[in-house]
Amino acid sequence: MTDAYLDHPSEDALERYLLHMATETELETIETHFLACEACVTRLEALTEEVAVMKTALTNLQAKKVPATSSPFWRKWFTIPNLSFAGAAAAVILAVTAAPNFIPAQVTLSAHRGADVVLVPQGRPLAIDLKGELPDGSAAVEILKGTGEPVWSGTAADHNDEARVSVPRLKEKGIYFIRVYAPAQAGSDRQLLQEFQIEVQ
Repeated sequence: MTDAYLDHPSEDALERYLLHMATETELETIETHFLACEACVTRLEALTEEVAVMKTALTNLQAKKVPATSSPFWRKWFTIPNLSFAGAAAAVILAVTAAPNFIPAQVTLSAHRGADVVLVPQGRPLAIDLKGELPDGSAAVEILKGTGEPVWSGTAADHNDEARVSVPRLKEKGIYFIRVYAPAQAGSDRQLLQEFQIEVQ
């Protein structure tokens, strides 16, 4: 046991002691040896300086930032703030330019106009007010091209000889007929009540 105190500790043992990783037995042996060996105390001081220099060098190395490579111009646009701004601007432009295509065009058709043709815009939904002799309750409404080809059919409810019909976009230009029929009775054909003429431009 006495011989262990007299032996000079190895470099590994000194490092473990310096880094507070030595075992209890190793710690007691090294500290007792330091009391009698000035050379090992000098070794420990030198090792302490080396560790301090290594820590300083490591800290300086981590503090240095790697210079960032400049991104291409187009890549700068693909950031969250820029994409959000671009999306908002596109939505505003779309709303301003496309909104009229989604707002129904108001059209009033009256049986008293005779053969007058009402002009309606192409590619917009229509909110058509039908005026004239309409049946009580709901009436069947049909839209046909000037060639007689059916385009749309639905129903309209009568309120004081006036009914509102919502019609989807008529995409093709030309003459169309809007026909209003009385509700079909069992075993009989439906009766045509009114026919209006429009022209999509």
